Amino acid sequence: YGAFFFMCTVAVFAIQLTQLVSEKELKLRLLMRMMGVRDSAVWVANLVQFVLTAAVASLMFILSTYIFGIKLMAKNDFSLCFCLLFLTYLSMSGLATFFAPFVPRASMATAVGIFFFFFSYILSSFTSLLFLSAIPPPVRNLIALIPPVTVVRGFGELFDASEGNKDGMRWDERFYRQGYDPDAEFPDPDDNIFPLSVCLEWLLIDSILYLSLGIYFDLVVPSGPGRVNVPWFPFLPSYWTGRKDCCAHSTVLTTNEPDASDSDVRAEEVRVAGGGA
Repeated sequence: YGAFFFMCTVAVFAIQLTQLVSEKELKLRLLMRMMGVRDSAVWVANLVQFVLTAAVASLMFILSTYIFGIKLMAKNDFSLCFCLLFLTYLSMSGLATFFAPFVPRASMATAVGIFFFFFSYILSSFTSLLFLSAIPPPVRNLIALIPPVTVVRGFGELFDASEGNKDGMRWDERFYRQGYDPDAEFPDPDDNIFPLSVCLEWLLIDSILYLSLGIYFDLVVPSGPGRVNVPWFPFLPSYWTGRKDCCAHSTVLTTNEPDASDSDVRAEEVRVAGGGA
């Protein structure tokens, strides 16, 4: 079932990336800005969508495993399975948000999604080697910034806990890998590298990191007619107060399209896109 689980989770990246790039390509963000909708409101709506999608998809995924008799979800604690799936979907949405500002067209987003799927599948095949004790901890932490690898590691822990006649993993057992006995006289820390609890922590870190970077790059990377902020805009008081006389210096007008409209119409478009009254 490993390949099936992998496809169901990584596919979210391609879907969300295509959706975000399509919105940019159709200039929906610019239209909403012209109607007075702030960028913060748009991103709050996107974040709510990401969270609800992750929650519903996780529940449907677990329900489908019950229907088809897959023991992985039935044997392991429900809360562990739900948290792993929820953070998986959320991290994939965050990764899509991170890549969206750099992908100009929806057709290219589909190609990026397919490439990402095969790249992740090949890389995840070496998951067991990437988390060996011989790998320095800083390198393992960098590897954990690649969500598909961390996801495969987490599912591997659940598989190991539920295979054969094993009873699965309970919530309070997430801190230890299979075969590791913390009460042994001389426990070996190398036998407990990257248990499920650490996988969950890194997926949460990945979600917050990539969502934050994605929103930042969306505000500073030019994407056609409109307004973009200077790279240091988070440190400008004018951005947070929303005062136009203070924000004027922190934005520039950009366009990647030829000017084919009437001069008066073009002047009005530039005025509205730049936040003019």
